[in-house]
Amino acid sequence: AGQRMIVLCTYSLASSAATDVLEVARAHQVTLARRRRVWEVVETPELKQAKEEIRRLNEKLEQRVIDRTRELAAANEQLEAQIAQRVRTEERLRQSEAQLAEGQGLTRTGSWTWNVATGQLRWSEEHFRILGFDPAQGEPSFEEAIGRVHPDDRPALLQTLEKAVADRSEFADRFRIVLPDGSIRRLESLGRPSAADTTGQDYVGTVMDVTERALAEEALQNAQAELARVTRLTSL
Repeated sequence: AGQRMIVLCTYSLASSAATDVLEVARAHQVTLARRRRVWEVVETPELKQAKEEIRRLNEKLEQRVIDRTRELAAANEQLEAQIAQRVRTEERLRQSEAQLAEGQGLTRTGSWTWNVATGQLRWSEEHFRILGFDPAQGEPSFEEAIGRVHPDDRPALLQTLEKAVADRSEFADRFRIVLPDGSIRRLESLGRPSAADTTGQDYVGTVMDVTERALAEEALQNAQAELARVTRLTSL
C-alpha cells in the first residue's frame, strides 16, 4: 500500500474475445498489440486528452517564450539607446565642465554654493585657486574661508552676508583676502538664493579676483588727483 508501481500485463489475442480486448484497453493506460508482426499502440481517450493538453500547453508556453523574448529584445534595444544617450549626455557634461573651468580660469572667476543651515561649501577649482586652498583637501569650513578675509574687511563682509540671509536677498561686496604667502588680493563676490533650492537655505554665487583692476583704478584715481593738484599749483 502507498507504493507507486508500473505493471506490465500480458494477454493472448488468440484466446481473447473482442469484448476481452475492449476491457483490457479500457482498464490500462496504454495497450500494445502485435498484429502481423507489427506492434501498435492503443491509447485510452483520457491519455490522448492528456497528451493533447500537454501539447497545447507546450505550444502556449513556446508562444509565451517567443513573446517574452521579443519583449526582452525590445527592452534591451531601449536600454541600449538610453545608455548611449546617457553616454552622450555625460560627454557633453564633461565638455561643458571643461569649458567652464577654462572660462573661469581666463576670467579668474570662481563659483560656489553655500548651505546657510549647515555652513557647507561647494567650490569650483578656480575658487580654490583664488582663495589659496588645495582642492585635494576638500572644501574648507565656512570659518576657514572667512579666515582668509582681511581682518579689516571681515566685519563688513559678515554683516553683508547676515543681512542677505535675513532678507533672503542678493548681495554684492568687495573685500581683501590674505593668502598663506602673505600676499593680499582683492575680490568681488556676488551671491543670491538658489532658484533650485526648496528649503530656502542654499545660496549660489561667484567670486572674482579684481586685484589688477582695483590697482589700476587706484592708480588712475591717484593720477587724476595728482593732475588736479598740479593744475591748481600751475593755474593751468
